[in-house]
Amino acid sequence: MNLLDRHEIFYAKEYSKIVEENPVWFEITDDTINDLKGKIPDDKVEILKPLRYTRFYSRKEFTDTLIEANLNEYCDLVASYAVQPNVEDPNAPLALNWIYKGQESNVATIENYLHMNDYGIIYIASHGSDIGIAGTLVYRNDTVTDEWIERHKSEEYDKFHNPGGTWCFIYFKYIGDFRSYKFLALTKNFFNQQHYNNSIVYIDACKSWGLHDAFTNNGAKVYLGYDKYPNMIWSRDIAYKFFLYMMYGELEPSVISSEPMSVLQTDNTLRLTGQNPDPTTYVDPFSPPEDQNAESMMQDAELKRDTHNGLYDETYFPAPVTVIVSKKK
Repeated sequence: MNLLDRHEIFYAKEYSKIVEENPVWFEITDDTINDLKGKIPDDKVEILKPLRYTRFYSRKEFTDTLIEANLNEYCDLVASYAVQPNVEDPNAPLALNWIYKGQESNVATIENYLHMNDYGIIYIASHGSDIGIAGTLVYRNDTVTDEWIERHKSEEYDKFHNPGGTWCFIYFKYIGDFRSYKFLALTKNFFNQQHYNNSIVYIDACKSWGLHDAFTNNGAKVYLGYDKYPNMIWSRDIAYKFFLYMMYGELEPSVISSEPMSVLQTDNTLRLTGQNPDPTTYVDPFSPPEDQNAESMMQDAELKRDTHNGLYDETYFPAPVTVIVSKKK
């Protein structure tokens, strides 16, 4: 039996930060542009167009941006037609929730990824690709990330010119949202430079299986990741079940075991109960019926494990257990 010798959990979620106390947010949209036509000169309207759906501005930032665009005299007028989303609305755009609620959230920064040898259990839920994973959302006034990038300029990844790079910028869009979100992505080369002191590592991100040897070759006992592009609902659920089973076994109903499970037992249970690979058949709403097939990107995504060819299959999560000792008569 292998018991991890550290109990800390490293959990990274991608959020932004609030930088002003209770700010009012402004966004320039198509409605803003249409409403201002005839109220300000046409050439000024053209200056505003590239600012549509780019970001949410605090009042000071909004004014500063308009002044820089030589729209000084129209600041109040433009602000009166800008959209001011309700930040308390649970259906508010994702970007605004990140900005407004980030201070209350577990904000991942590059610093978190530089000390992963401090953790016995590492779980990262993020975006992923063949390049690596999205390490942190890039937001304004993030001096920690800005300074780190400045110090590591020579390490910026480029497929053709610098394939050994450790980082790059990637952009994501979300369904129903006009904006692109900028992330600092960390490549396999970055993770190859760290040490993982006998840890369990679970990277809950697309194509994360491609990183497995960067972790297991550098001290991790166990690595878990996905071989394809998993549906997020399934991937989050399977991650929850993985740690639940390791700590408590199955709860209700208990098909396999109600006792804490090893990595191998947990993996086998998820497979025997039909939860891994992902059993769902997905339909792409943006493709015509004739293009739907079993090779869909999210089809049959699988959670895979690397335990050094089975050497650490019997690794257990640090959890309360009952030990009964019988004295031999």
